[in-house]
Amino acid sequence: MFKKIYLYLLLFNYLFATGISSANIVNDTIVALSNLCWKYRATNPKLALQYGYNALEIINNKSQFERLPKLYNLIGVVYRGIVQYPAAQKYFLLAKEYAEKYNDTIELGFAYNNLGANLYYLYQYDESYYNCLKALNIFHKINHKTGMGFAYHSIVLTLVEKYKLDEAKKYNSLLLKLRFEEKDSVGISKVYSNYVKIYLKENILDSARYYLKLANDYAYNTDNYGYLAALKILNGDYYVKNGKNQEALANYKDALFIAQKIKYWDNLAEVAKKISEIYERNKDFNSALFYFKIYNDAVDSLDAKYSLASVFDINEKYEIAKQRKIEQLEIERERNIRISLSIILALLGFLIAFVYRKNRIINKQNEILIMQKEEILKKNEEIEEYANALEVKNKIIQKEKEKSDLLLNSVFPIPVANELRKKNKIEPQLFKNVSVMFLDIVDFTKYSSIYSPDYIVNELSEIYYEFDRIIEKYKGTKIKTVGDAYLIASGLPEYFDNNLENLVCIAKEIFEYLIERNRKHKFQCEVRVGLHYGDVTAGIIGISQLSYDIWGDTVNIASRLERASEPFKINVSECVKKELENKYNFIERGEIEVKGKGLMKMYYLNLPNFDYVSDRLKGRKYNNN
Repeated sequence: MFKKIYLYLLLFNYLFATGISSANIVNDTIVALSNLCWKYRATNPKLALQYGYNALEIINNKSQFERLPKLYNLIGVVYRGIVQYPAAQKYFLLAKEYAEKYNDTIELGFAYNNLGANLYYLYQYDESYYNCLKALNIFHKINHKTGMGFAYHSIVLTLVEKYKLDEAKKYNSLLLKLRFEEKDSVGISKVYSNYVKIYLKENILDSARYYLKLANDYAYNTDNYGYLAALKILNGDYYVKNGKNQEALANYKDALFIAQKIKYWDNLAEVAKKISEIYERNKDFNSALFYFKIYNDAVDSLDAKYSLASVFDINEKYEIAKQRKIEQLEIERERNIRISLSIILALLGFLIAFVYRKNRIINKQNEILIMQKEEILKKNEEIEEYANALEVKNKIIQKEKEKSDLLLNSVFPIPVANELRKKNKIEPQLFKNVSVMFLDIVDFTKYSSIYSPDYIVNELSEIYYEFDRIIEKYKGTKIKTVGDAYLIASGLPEYFDNNLENLVCIAKEIFEYLIERNRKHKFQCEVRVGLHYGDVTAGIIGISQLSYDIWGDTVNIASRLERASEPFKINVSECVKKELENKYNFIERGEIEVKGKGLMKMYYLNLPNFDYVSDRLKGRKYNNN
């Protein structure tokens, strides 16, 4: 009896062996197309829908209908992303229908949650809450934590809009506990962002500020730029609520930059409009008009994005008829299978004897193969051990390379560091039309004798950090610091127009920073600036301690101009005046003796004509103590 059963099993294995590989190919193709649909859902929704419909075609042709719930959920998410909520609703309902039909509990939960989220965007908050709650109950029964997280988040957003803020806090606390269990930093940040929205609605600004700081801290290292843009907008909303328009503008502009970079037109339109409204309230109508144009451009891009859905609009009557036809074919297929199975069973008797004799030969071959397999496994273990050791070494090498790259980028300008990595050397090079600025802290020696070394170092570190940020903002190149002096260039190692004007902007913003800082610190930092324009030679000097430096007559004159300057003054040469006189006003100082150059005409930039001090400083007396 057992021997007959064993022979039957061998026969069925032989009969179905030829169909296994093709089934795997179909399965892998559906999985790959579904993954591509998910991958491109935000960056290229048109392509994502193509992949989704190709997968749908294969599923229907191969009668793998149990895969439909997941795919319908994916396609619905793509339509929701391009703000085609009715189309998204249709596919989420199909996902729900087929998930119930094929007992796919997980996809049923996701279908309810997707329906709830979609209804949230349609402002149907009661229906949204009902569907999200059903999703949560399903995920809770099967302890599906990922699904529970999505459902909690959707419920919180819906309750906030319904102004049921106490309930929103309750669900948000459950979501926070779940995110901490998952150790999901971005997820934790999003939960804290929910608290900020709740407390802003309640106008409890101290609590909003507390959770906003936590949200920012946990999102510090994320590369989820879409969420970073949303978080920056939330920061701006908080500052608007506090009446701090300058801080709000700074965060909104950061969000605008991120949204432009990743082409998130929804966020871009929202934040451009917020910026325009602030400028309008401040009666800065030019700036308001500028950002309103950005808002209109973003809205136009959104309209183009919405129109994508028309390319893939499917005739629902055709789909339903096609689905019914496929189901009829499935019934016929099952009937044909039963007939075929009867014929196969009739042939079994003739095949059993052949298979039995063949099996004896196969058993002997299997014994040989087992021995060979054991040898191969042993070799594979040795190879795997070697590969693991090699991987460890490669990781160590990669970490060291990253440290080396970081060090090079911190010591040299990035283009210079890149060339040094490629060629292992940098030839000295003459650069034309370069702007050079010397900046020196006045009476630094006096402060060094008054304060402790630790205090001086801490103060300088804080000041120089801000200097570096401003220099980078205007594409300047910090050449070096010598004690309390700064050497800055613009227009090298890569030339660009307006490099001279960029250095003027750097000096003005440094003045503004220091004037504000001196109001709050006992260490009164005043700087004087010298600015010249011309040709310089640049290259790497040194052997054991390399440094990127510039030299030439232009550098020397800039240094002399700085020494002849006064605190919070930009002392410039005649050639600088000629370059900028159509844009700025100057105060002539006459001819002044310069070491090694004789008499030289010098000019001060007429700083009162510049709006380099922000509105918050107007009307205050500058502290010279």
